[in-house]
Amino acid sequence: MRKKIYKVSIILPVYNGEKYLALAIESILQQTYSNFELIIIDDCSTDKSNQIAKSYMKIDSRIKVYKNKKNKKLPKTLNYGFHLAIGDLFTWTSDDNILKPEAIEEMVNVFEKKSDVDFVYADIIPIDTKGNIDKRYKKYLNGEIEDIYVFNPILACFLYKRKIHDKLGGYNPNLFLCEDYDFWIRTYEHGFYMYHLKKKIYFYRMHSDSLSVIKQKEHARLCLKILLRNLLKEKKANKKWKIVLEIIEYSKILCTR
Repeated sequence: MRKKIYKVSIILPVYNGEKYLALAIESILQQTYSNFELIIIDDCSTDKSNQIAKSYMKIDSRIKVYKNKKNKKLPKTLNYGFHLAIGDLFTWTSDDNILKPEAIEEMVNVFEKKSDVDFVYADIIPIDTKGNIDKRYKKYLNGEIEDIYVFNPILACFLYKRKIHDKLGGYNPNLFLCEDYDFWIRTYEHGFYMYHLKKKIYFYRMHSDSLSVIKQKEHARLCLKILLRNLLKEKKANKKWKIVLEIIEYSKILCTR
């Protein structure tokens, strides 16, 4: 039977990401799976992000660049990007992260082999500001989908069918900094088949600029809201205790000055 030729839509939101943006774009252009569109959306950057993005658009017709009229933040920018998307499969990446050349192809292969799968997520490799593997973040690993109420097991490398976005209505614009975790939970609760591809095919950059103290507190507040909601949904006692421990850790962040 002939394989379906999936078109992949990749959204790349950027806000003042000139430092690593070119590396992120190049990692997408080097994908072994070529049937994709790359939609870059500049969320009112004040640096050279827009110029960098447009320079790549001139050399590859698969790239489109848009700019928000005002700063919308990540969830609204993602929703705008996917509104423009024409692909069968959706994903998004950050301006400071890097996909391995085989990343998209490996995830598409899952859909081709397992027609009942709706959502694929793969493992990440933490790297530092220089691109070296950062061994300090051994705990920053993917997990199994059954643990989604305890923590975010999906992280940053994923691909999902368009119908998920349509069913869920996109990302919650009120959950900036937790929009992805909320989207994964809703995907899980709607009964979509979420498959863990246990291959490390994505470099996730860890650096101090990723979250300021203010953002850390806001992220903690939103995560507490989600975890408290999850505590009521989780059936297993041992996992409930794990959620409580997560709640304590986020509470500590909120209590710091």
